[in-house]
Amino acid sequence: MKKLTMLLSFFACAFSMYVNAQPAQVIVIRHGEKMPDGNLSERGFERAGALAPYFALTSTFLNYGVPVAIFAARPTPSTPPYHPDENTLRCVDTIAPTALFLRLPIHSGYAKLQEQALADFILSDAFYEGKNVLICWHHDTIQTLVQALGVPTAPPFPNVFDQTWVITYLPTPFLAIYQQRLLFGDTP
Repeated sequence: MKKLTMLLSFFACAFSMYVNAQPAQVIVIRHGEKMPDGNLSERGFERAGALAPYFALTSTFLNYGVPVAIFAARPTPSTPPYHPDENTLRCVDTIAPTALFLRLPIHSGYAKLQEQALADFILSDAFYEGKNVLICWHHDTIQTLVQALGVPTAPPFPNVFDQTWVITYLPTPFLAIYQQRLLFGDTP
């Protein structure tokens, strides 16, 4: 009986760790600047290249180590309710140089309008417990994503390309917003 009780306690503890797992920090950015067809513009690719050292070398983002996972919105079909330019790889293209620099795969299994599912996955996977996660998303649903990640008072994401939103979970979810200042003309 004592062994059974110990075994059940172990499984209960392991299960609760899985269900209650949360990263130390989640970093959320918008994809880089785009052309009318929705693909990254030259400036968007410049931003993508500048993001790699930004995330790997900026102390603000390294309090919990470099990101252990990178997520990018999956392209969506060009059918309602999607806008035709959402069937592009711009989120993946934006974060690809950072993924190469950090030698991490890009997880693109979630599309726009699947923000809750992505948040549920990140917040319940023990692998991310106490670690840093990076997400590149579409600006018009970043607010929804950040709210799903535990910040119910998140404001709408502005129509800009040069902001970094950081949710720190220790001790409770807190949103900080940073200006990237990576390219000429970025917001000071």
